[in-house]
Amino acid sequence: MSELDAELNVEYRRILDSHPKDRFPKENELLVEAQRAWIRYRDKVCDFEDQAIGGAYSISLMRCKARITENRLNEFIQIYGDKI
Repeated sequence: MSELDAELNVEYRRILDSHPKDRFPKENELLVEAQRAWIRYRDKVCDFEDQAIGGAYSISLMRCKARITENRLNEFIQIYGDKI
């Protein structure tokens, strides 16, 4: 999981760096807000999924977070891949 988080953070930073705050203030602000909302979404969905199967911070929670994080990483690559 931490490897996926690290990859996602690299892509996120790359995107932010390609949209400097001084030149793209609105885009930068929207991306930061979107990423914060996405983290809350991921955590809540995975908490729900884990509780629905009767777990308590079990392996299902980690699998869920890994799956959703990988999906987000792929979104970044698809949206921004060659544009950065």
